[in-house]
Amino acid sequence: RNLEWLKTVRASHGSMEVDALTQAENISRCGIFEVMVKSWNQDGVDLNVDSVMRLYLPTVGEGLPSNKKYYSNQEVRTLQSRLMLVVGQAE
Repeated sequence: RNLEWLKTVRASHGSMEVDALTQAENISRCGIFEVMVKSWNQDGVDLNVDSVMRLYLPTVGEGLPSNKKYYSNQEVRTLQSRLMLVVGQAE
């Protein structure tokens, strides 16, 4: 919903900011959250966000019909922090 504003910010920032905005646009356009139920251990269930949920982007690889770019929960949080910095600089 803020795509035009993001494009304006992109035009006025450096490569780190552009990379973060590009990733956010790609995630917004075709990112898929996957919930996995596989984190069992001997003591019971290990249920935490890092072990049961991940984000991925389907991509087209060279010579491959399809490939996936996976983002861990920590990588998503890092991207969120970088985007917050971009917003703070833009304001």
